Amino acid sequence: MSWPAGKATGLEGIVPDVWLRRERWLRETDQVMVILHPEPTALGHCIIFPKKHSPRMEECDPNLLSAVGMVMPEVKRAIRLITGYRDYGIILRSGKTAGQNLDHIYFELVPTIHTKPAFSINWDPNNRKGKGQNDAMTKKATHSLVSMLRREMGLHHFDGFGCVLLETERITVEFVDVPTSTGHMIISPKEISPDLEDCDPVDFAACLFQLPKLTRSLRRSMNLENFFVIILNGPAAGQKLAHLAIQLVPCSGRGPSVIFEQHFFLKPSTQTERNMVHAIKQILGQEIVTLALGQISASRESAWSRPISREGTNPAGTASPALIRARSPHPSIDTWAMSADTQAIFKRPDSQGSMHSFSGSHVSSRPPSRLATPGSLPSLPSLPNSRSNTPG
Repeated sequence: MSWPAGKATGLEGIVPDVWLRRERWLRETDQVMVILHPEPTALGHCIIFPKKHSPRMEECDPNLLSAVGMVMPEVKRAIRLITGYRDYGIILRSGKTAGQNLDHIYFELVPTIHTKPAFSINWDPNNRKGKGQNDAMTKKATHSLVSMLRREMGLHHFDGFGCVLLETERITVEFVDVPTSTGHMIISPKEISPDLEDCDPVDFAACLFQLPKLTRSLRRSMNLENFFVIILNGPAAGQKLAHLAIQLVPCSGRGPSVIFEQHFFLKPSTQTERNMVHAIKQILGQEIVTLALGQISASRESAWSRPISREGTNPAGTASPALIRARSPHPSIDTWAMSADTQAIFKRPDSQGSMHSFSGSHVSSRPPSRLATPGSLPSLPSLPNSRSNTPG
């Protein structure tokens, strides 16, 4: 149900008043609102939040997060078409230690580019590796953790699960080999999805649907109350495997387990914001009509180079590596956005092989699970100026 103009939304006093101004709204469904960030880190920086009051992740209705998952891929695509950015960091903070500053959870979708990163992530803020502390999970510890959490969730357990905590028809939840903190896990769709645009929205929604259940089980069994949800979309954002994954990172009692730092803030003009909102809403409106009519929309585009998909292989559609992928912002955007840093093209290796991955991932140092990620992904050389402490 849409929020009628001039009437209370139920979030007054909970979220900033500027979030509720209609001129910032990009997309609205019965359960989800998408707005342009009032203090953006980059062009297209937006906020996605449930319309129903949801103070913490573990208290949130899973259906609300599913609704967010259905909307997020199309929003990311619309922003990419307008701004040219293909790499994004997506973060949600739940709990005071994680940095939640409002009594309402929300996702931030932050565009970034290789030549001018909009953010950085410190995966070891307590310098545990520098102190020589090895946090690699042993088989015994993983088995105990899986067994404890499955019992907490009311599920049967047997030894064959290994590092896999939960499996459904569409998604898999696995523990990380070298975790940032105890309980660090990844949630990934079973269908190969290098990019958020490639991912079936239903699969992505199924991943987000599990978050309240997982955080509740961690809270009851291990007394963990603060969580980060991080999605790295594209090599420039820190994604190291050509398969989309949602990382759930609990915070220990020592403080935040991850530091997500935004490097700068832009001050776009009112006209720039108005043009951005209008252009993105126009793209989203066309997408809604196209889907309603059952027609095929324009090809999705990935931050990963790969050949044209065969018909029926990927229902989301893909683009050719030879396609000219302009990074130029939409012509309606002010000239300050037309700088060389914004338009610079991130030249990734252009291979005619299948999908690629970056070697040295801390998230999947074990052989890929048959249940979760695609196996035998060839490796690429490291990115220039890449941060060694950033898992993907």
